[in-house]
Amino acid sequence: MTTAKSIYNPYPGLRPFSSTEGKLFFGRDSQTDVVIDKIQNNRLVALIGASGSGKSSLINAGIIHKIATSSKYDALSNWKVITTRPGTSPLANLSDAITEHANTGKSKDEEQSLPDNVTLPLQSDPDSLAELLHQINRREKKKILIVIDNFEELFRFRQNKANSNSDNEREGFVRIIVEVTKDISLPVHFLLAIRSGFLEECQQFVALNHLITESSFNLPHLATEELKQVIQGPAAFWGAEIEPGLEKQLVRDIVDKSDQLPMLQHVLCRIWDYWLEQNVDQPISL
Repeated sequence: MTTAKSIYNPYPGLRPFSSTEGKLFFGRDSQTDVVIDKIQNNRLVALIGASGSGKSSLINAGIIHKIATSSKYDALSNWKVITTRPGTSPLANLSDAITEHANTGKSKDEEQSLPDNVTLPLQSDPDSLAELLHQINRREKKKILIVIDNFEELFRFRQNKANSNSDNEREGFVRIIVEVTKDISLPVHFLLAIRSGFLEECQQFVALNHLITESSFNLPHLATEELKQVIQGPAAFWGAEIEPGLEKQLVRDIVDKSDQLPMLQHVLCRIWDYWLEQNVDQPISL
């Protein structure tokens, strides 16, 4: 049993797992492997799931963590990952993420060879992204995985800014993705995390919808044995023990719920904090 009162809570609660928490991420090994295989074999992969299904956690603590650390994926050891999300400024967020990556670890002279911000060129000429990515590739000789989490924000952005400028930016953002995937000389792949309720919105873009149809993965609910791993794994990482009675109760209460993961992680986070305050010398019990 662990006795340290100040140890890190291994359950994230209502936030997603981060890419530094791969050792605490359990229950999704098989899904992580499937998506990584798809990334290796397709220019674009869509990770589709309901709200709260764990898409962001799978990306961060599953896919990105394994690409960076697992010897199993030697073929991906020379990949670089760039992450972004549309937010309310899709092109600006994309350009910021790419520029930040391009300048990471570079000298001041090297940084000056890339623009500080590529938003304006992207707005006027979406094809300019391909040239910027070619520059990065020529420098680093690595493949690039661009992860766009919360892709559905692109359509919320449209709803919140119902004007021609927002439509142009949204269409330019989609065009960038499609055009880059067509450039066979550019070793860039995309992973889009899309809430399942917004798939119909994607269908208005024929080329994008075709890419999604060609390679997508629907994130399933966790089965009973996987839920047990989610419950027990993080505690065991710190040398703690969750009693079978508590595990059984949690699984029974959560297994058929549509929002099973947010509910489960929230209650586990609260249980862990209470256990640290009250009974750290005992197993975590019902």
